[in-house]
Amino acid sequence: MVVTHGTDTLEETAYLLDLTLKGAKPVVCTGAVQAATNPAYDGLVNLAGAIRVAAAPEAYDLGVTVYSDEELHAASDVQKVHSQSRRAFASPAGGPLGRIDGERLFLYHRPAERQYIACPRLEEMVDLIRLTQGADVRQMRHSIEDGVAGIVIEAFGGGRVPPWWMPLIADAMQRRTVVAITTRCLSGSLGDEHGYVGAYHDLRRMGVLFAPHLSGPKTRIKLMVGLGAARSLQELRTWFPA
Repeated sequence: MVVTHGTDTLEETAYLLDLTLKGAKPVVCTGAVQAATNPAYDGLVNLAGAIRVAAAPEAYDLGVTVYSDEELHAASDVQKVHSQSRRAFASPAGGPLGRIDGERLFLYHRPAERQYIACPRLEEMVDLIRLTQGADVRQMRHSIEDGVAGIVIEAFGGGRVPPWWMPLIADAMQRRTVVAITTRCLSGSLGDEHGYVGAYHDLRRMGVLFAPHLSGPKTRIKLMVGLGAARSLQELRTWFPA
């Protein structure tokens, strides 16, 4: 199956499908970065390549993938890294899964991890907050007061927040708002040995969820799926291993 989609949010839709579709048949998402009126229009060539991928025996059991500019990417890894270039998509953590060369699909590797969550609905009330230097807690406070079901924080480095964020995170969890942490870096896992307040070890003791190797938008998608499927917090935690 080939799914055509706008490139701005293609990675989020692809990851949602990857989490919620079960089966080995290929599902390939693709789109066009350039407009159809542009001489560099890439829609037709991307569509043709995606069809070749979907028809290739090697594409079975890869999960949902994204095809763009001759490269094939895993839905969990791919990110749009350029706003205008035809080479708009990349997988910063592990690189592309493979590429189309002529009419053949050549694979470099297969996805390291795939996850399936049987999800009857999506929990839409999940906010995403990106930390910056000196970040104020107003947005976090508004999310808590609005009663959202979940908050994703794109933290610094290996999972660090400013010390003044810790009471707000504790308050959110006391109100049964689920807090998930990922890094604002393009790649890398979570975890460190720093001893100051707000570092990874403090967050882990508090019981937040962690989403290593996922971008902020994809962590939000995963939390929306998880909250829509989980019957308990303990079940939700099984999908977010520390």
